[in-house]
Amino acid sequence: MNDLLFRHRTGQLPIEIAAIASNHKDFYRLAASYDIPFHHLPLLQATRDTKAAQEARLWDLFCDYRIDLVVLAR
Repeated sequence: MNDLLFRHRTGQLPIEIAAIASNHKDFYRLAASYDIPFHHLPLLQATRDTKAAQEARLWDLFCDYRIDLVVLAR
């Protein structure tokens, strides 16, 4: 993820990064350093119901930010 953010900042990746969503709250600092909104979506117990609830929250974010493309990165 850091590489994508760096390339975006330096103009090598001409995209808009609307937000970062992660189950790891450690990424908050990285997102803040690039002035990108961060959303922490913890998944404490991976059950069918908790995964479905997290996916629903992700979908809401996609709709709220009008996301066209999702990139999965670490």
